[in-house]
Formats: sequence, C-alpha cells, structure tokens
Amino acid sequence: GFFAATQTITVTSTNDKSDTRLKTNIEKIGYSDMNIPIYLFNYKNNLNTTYKGVMAQDLLELGFNNSVILDSDGYYSVNYNSIDVDMERV
Repeated sequence: GFFAATQTITVTSTNDKSDTRLKTNIEKIGYSDMNIPIYLFNYKNNLNTTYKGVMAQDLLELGFNNSVILDSDGYYSVNYNSIDVDMERV
C-alpha cells in the first residue's frame, strides 16, 4: 500500500543519518565490545520513534574515520556494517 511505501522511504532516508545535530532525547545506554557508546534517541523530525544506535561524532573522536561518511548536505552518516553496533528501532 501507499503507506508502507512512504514508511520505507522515510526509514531509508534517515536510517544511516547518525549526526548528533539531527537527534534529540539522547540517552547513553552502554558500550559495544569495540568500546563504541550506544544511545537511545529520537530524530528531531520524528519524535514518535525511538532508535538505538551510535553518534557519528563519537566514531570520529574514537578514530573510526572509515565508518563515517560526510553527506552532501553536511551531515554525517555511519556505515553500520563496519562497526559492531546495529541501528535498531526500539
């Protein structure tokens, strides 16, 4: 249906965006085996959905530069395939 398609597009377009500036209600909940901080957060444009994931800025500070992509809009995305944390809806 139309709603499902819209939902998929929304998730896809924001899924890898891991820039701290796009998030709110950020709460650190622990660390991965690679010592990457893990957070619960909302995207500012979607306060109804909580995600679990990482902050691109943390990865840069920790030296995981190959895991972070600077998008053309100036915000950071994370290549979750290169770290031991999954981006999840909770």
